Order: sequence, then structure tokens, then C-alpha cells
Amino acid sequence: MAPDCPENPDGRFAEGAVSFRKIAYGSLLAAALLTFLHLAAPELNIVTKFVLPLPLAMIYILFGASAGLVLLSGCSVALFAFASVEHAISFVADGAVLAVLLGEYLKRGTTPTRTIAIGVLCISVIVTAGVLLKTPEIFDGDSEAGLSRLFNKGDESDREPALQPLKDSLGEEDAAKLLNYMVLSLPSLIAMGAFLQTLLVFLAFRVLVKRIFGEAQAGEHLTERFTLWHAPDILVFGILLSAALALLFDGSIFQISLNCLIILGAVYCIQGMAIALFYLQRIKVPQSLRWITVIVVLVGFGRYGSFLMYAAMGIMDVFFDFRKIRQRHSPQAQEDK
Repeated sequence: MAPDCPENPDGRFAEGAVSFRKIAYGSLLAAALLTFLHLAAPELNIVTKFVLPLPLAMIYILFGASAGLVLLSGCSVALFAFASVEHAISFVADGAVLAVLLGEYLKRGTTPTRTIAIGVLCISVIVTAGVLLKTPEIFDGDSEAGLSRLFNKGDESDREPALQPLKDSLGEEDAAKLLNYMVLSLPSLIAMGAFLQTLLVFLAFRVLVKRIFGEAQAGEHLTERFTLWHAPDILVFGILLSAALALLFDGSIFQISLNCLIILGAVYCIQGMAIALFYLQRIKVPQSLRWITVIVVLVGFGRYGSFLMYAAMGIMDVFFDFRKIRQRHSPQAQEDK
């Protein structure tokens, strides 16, 4: 397997091809090391899951799609055959899927929105399947045992229960209620985690692409586009309907409504962040400080207050059009042009 380095019309390797070779083989080494750490040291997963897709994506790009797919598929099958189903699922969800999507984003020009959306969908489905395989009891009435085993990364009897600190801080009754809601909303929590993972990996990949291939290959400036982004307006009826159903019903309808409410709330939270960035840009806050300000507000003011504030801004934007972007694209505005 040799890297697909750029060539001149006469067939010789172009200037910089040696550097691409070094990057390609360095990516192989980095991918092997990160895969080992990701599977052998679960406590490092919070770091490796955001880094592992990057060298895998570079392998997919520099060695070619066919070679990349063969390598990723071979690693997945080998882990399934010689390690465990859990290791295979972890490699696919935290590495292989995003590597292919990032490679296609660069090679075929897939849009950022489609890349992130497909990544979130694929990772959510794979992780949910992995949870069901590892801890089926989590949905069979024994939610505490299932969550404890899930958070412990195993079921070792000599390890302190992972949920004990939660019980100590909240008390048995409140902890039991929270655990119940965690189980009910687990699909939406998995989807939100998949979105955060996909977004951060995608942004890191763009930085890497700029350093290796240049600014032109990285595509358009995403911050400028994001400040004008908004979800389809019809989704506001979905969040209102989900809230009403969650208040009026229980059982399966409540669980489905709760998960829809959380996911749509996250969508409008992102829209609220876009609005905040838009006005920070309008008042000429330095670009490097805009995201820092928005994220500090999100994580720095209470557990849920900032999330609800951004989500409320996003929902109100549907009716008040804070950035006047719908006004610009209205038929009347187009005729006036």
C-alpha cells in the first residue's frame, strides 16, 4: 500500500510529494498508537475519541478511498474476531465512521452540514446498539445496575459503584428520579454526545487540512456561514408538540416526547448560539473571542440556565427574525432587488 501522492503531468511526483509520504506513513503510525490507547486504556477515551479519526481520515485521503476502506474494514473485523464486539463497535463509532466522512468531505466536497448530520446519525445508531449489547438490563427495569455497569466500563466487583457519588450528593430519592430520567432520555443524550464529538472532530480536521493542503482545500469560512444559520421554521411546532405531549402523557409517549424535546431543544440552542455570534460580529468583537464568549456563557452560568437561554433565543427567532435573514430572502425582498 503506497500513498496517493500528487504527480506532475510527466508522471513524476510533484513538489512536496515527499512530505505527503511522510504524513501518510506518520498517519499510519499515529492511527495504530491511538487505536491501541483507545481500546487498551478506556479512561483515555474522552481524549482519543476526538483524535483517532484524524489520522484515519488522512490514511483514507492519502492512500486512496479503496485502500482506506479495506484497512478500516480489516481492523474492524480483526477486532471483532480476536478482541470483542465492544472493541469493534468502539473502533467503528469513534474512528472509522468519521474517518470516511471526513475523507469524503475533502475528496468529494460534501457539505459541512451533511457531513456532520450523517456522522451524528451513524454514531448515534452504533453507540445505541453497543449500549443494548453491553447492558441490556438498562431497558429491562434495572436501570441503576445498567447505568453503573455502563459508567464503570465493566462490571468489576471490587470497584466502587460509579453512581454512589451521585447518591451521596443528591440523596437516594432524588438520585433515583434522576437515574430514571437519564434512562428515559438516553437516546437523545447519545445523539447530543455524537453531535459534540462530530462537530469537534470536524473543526479539528479543518485546521489539519489547512496546515497540510492549504486554505483553499479547507473550503469556505464556517463561522461567517454559521452566524446566518437557522433550523427549518417548521421544527418549532415539533418542539411545542413534544412539550405538550410530555406534559399530558406518560409511558412510551412520554419517553418519545422527552427525547424529541431534548433533541429539538439542542437544535434551537445551537440556533441561539448562532444569533449570539451574529451580534458579537456586529459589534466587532475579535473573531477569536466570539466563540470563547459564547461557550463560556454556555458552560459557565448554571447547569441548564444557559442552555435554556440559548434555546429560547432560537425559538423566539422563528417569530421575531432577530437577524432579518428571512426578510432578506422573502419574495418581496427578491422583487425589490
